[in-house]
Amino acid sequence: MYRIIILLAATISITANASTTRQWSFENYGEFRGGKSNGVILPSSGGLLPGLRPEKAVTKEKLPSLFYSMLKAKNGRIFIGSGDEAGIWTLKGDKLSRLVDLKVEVLVTSIIELPNGDIAASAIPNGQIYRITASGKTKILAKLPVDHIWSMVFDGKWIYAGCGPKAEVYKINPTTGKAVKIWSTKEKHVLSLHMDRPGHLLAGTSPKARIYGIPVSGKGNGTLIYDFPGNEVKSISSLNGKIFAAVNNLTFRATVPYSATKRVVKPVKNRASLVASSRKLFHLKKVANGTGSIFIVGQNGEAEQMLGLRSGFFTRVYASGGKIYASDGQNGQIYLLDPKDYSGSVLLETTERQLQDFWLDPGKSGVVITGDGAACYTLKRNAKKEISYESKVMDATRGSRFGRLLLNVTGGKVTVETRTSAVSDAKDDSLWSPWRKPGNFKLLPGGFLSATVNSPGARFFQYRIKWPQGSKARVRGIKVYFVPANLQPRMLDIGFTGAVSYHSGLFKMDPVLPDQLKTRSSDIKILWKYFNPDGDSHLFTIYYRRIGEKTWRKFRSKAPVRGTYFVWKAGNYPDGVYEVKVRVDDSPSNSQKDVKFSELVSGKVVVDNSPPLLTKLKAVKRKVSFTVTDKVSRLTAVSWSISGKTFHMAMPVDGIFDTTSESFELNIPAKVSSGTHILQIRVIDEAGNIASFSQEIVTK
Repeated sequence: MYRIIILLAATISITANASTTRQWSFENYGEFRGGKSNGVILPSSGGLLPGLRPEKAVTKEKLPSLFYSMLKAKNGRIFIGSGDEAGIWTLKGDKLSRLVDLKVEVLVTSIIELPNGDIAASAIPNGQIYRITASGKTKILAKLPVDHIWSMVFDGKWIYAGCGPKAEVYKINPTTGKAVKIWSTKEKHVLSLHMDRPGHLLAGTSPKARIYGIPVSGKGNGTLIYDFPGNEVKSISSLNGKIFAAVNNLTFRATVPYSATKRVVKPVKNRASLVASSRKLFHLKKVANGTGSIFIVGQNGEAEQMLGLRSGFFTRVYASGGKIYASDGQNGQIYLLDPKDYSGSVLLETTERQLQDFWLDPGKSGVVITGDGAACYTLKRNAKKEISYESKVMDATRGSRFGRLLLNVTGGKVTVETRTSAVSDAKDDSLWSPWRKPGNFKLLPGGFLSATVNSPGARFFQYRIKWPQGSKARVRGIKVYFVPANLQPRMLDIGFTGAVSYHSGLFKMDPVLPDQLKTRSSDIKILWKYFNPDGDSHLFTIYYRRIGEKTWRKFRSKAPVRGTYFVWKAGNYPDGVYEVKVRVDDSPSNSQKDVKFSELVSGKVVVDNSPPLLTKLKAVKRKVSFTVTDKVSRLTAVSWSISGKTFHMAMPVDGIFDTTSESFELNIPAKVSSGTHILQIRVIDEAGNIASFSQEIVTK
């Protein structure tokens, strides 16, 4: 069976190797994800589908910090439990109003409906369950010997409550409030309860993410059904004999304390309030980050992951109409999953991000509540209002010209608009061009629509798709073609190896003459650096000229130069001082009219293929003098030896090698016997040319 894992880090990439035509392509979930959806479904199989339009409920009252729990009663009335300022709210149409204020509590964790139309609400941190009438009249139904009541279910006769900080399940009489503990385990919390069949409860725990099967009779120890990877089972549902679990692995920030200070609450007509002497000090954990999974557990205890979030966590899993729905507490989304093939869709995405609870009548209506700023949304299929999808901001990396747009639509009609900007901030409309419809529509083979983008050239781009009233069209894909502006390459530096250069670094030492003389290569390697701002492919042309000449001559090359060096066979060129020029252009990546280039002239470089010459050699008694001269290069080293023995370094008369001609004076040591000897002299110039001379002398 194929498993869909939706990865929240999906991105769209651009191959940046040339200023040729590029494209953005949107087909699969990862490519569409990140856009702003207003009633549009994002299936994992790809494309976009019209769905339920969210409309934010309004109220004249001050909203609490978060909405946490919800119930849709049989008569259609919506009850919502709030947090920080704990209470019960109701939704009528698109208007919210507070029904009950539970001053002594921090959070309403669960709401269930009782037989006579009353509701029961559990709260933390006082371990109390409240009975609330339709008009808001409130009383304490049960006080359990616990701090936390996380979840409740009602089987028509009994209320069952999952508790902490010792993981326990209580059975409560809805009339008398009498409570009996029917099960416990070595955990801290029972976070979720679900009645999967008459007389049998499922309990999800923390910090071990486990599901237990519990007989409601209280007889027996219950059965461990599955031990999941993670630290909580947040929600449980069932369908056709299979169990569906929302399992998270969470990391928490430091806990936030709520003090015993009473809140000042203004009285509201027809609202009942409770009176209590104190409010316990309670620490509410804040989620820092986490991962979440929806698992399916079969009748034989086998488990498979249906959906995984690399970043995010699940707050509710809910089975209805043969489908599975799950809410994300970090990314503000509701996912639709098909248990037959594990395919998935994103049904909704809210601005508040922390989606806490929801109710859906698939394809017709629904209600969603959030916790990252309390908000309530009604979901409707309103034929009088269009739904839309706005893409995320696309970055063309630089100013670009946009061409045509391809749209693949089946089953109805949509309209498309585009806009562009020099900034990526999509919130400030004043910085963007107006939304414009493409023009010059053409129908292509295969059912694709092609149209010209009418938005001006810019770096950043967005498109928007709208479904007109009643349209059931499916957008299967969209492509946008563009050409980024060509940017000029820039030459930065030219250097040389194997040559005398007047641009070879701040500090350099002259070489020492080697014991073994080697023939130097006359080749000069020209190296350069350049800046490639747009990833284009480039060609290089290299020129030379001798100092004093005006005409640049081009080096011949068997193949186009594409790298960043060139070997100059300088042995075939006359000695002298030269300059080199390197030209870079982006012709391989651009049409002739769009080609850009830049040039750079090097510092002076010496071509010297001739060795130094020794002249004016004189030997008088034990004193020897001579002169060494080179045509082009500065001399860098001289050494001498008597009768083939050790070579000694010689320095010029002025004590420094700094010209092309230097004079030398040698004193033959007294330890050298009088008589006839062979004097050997070696010299090297800055170009690396080495010369060796021998002369017979007579010492006295």
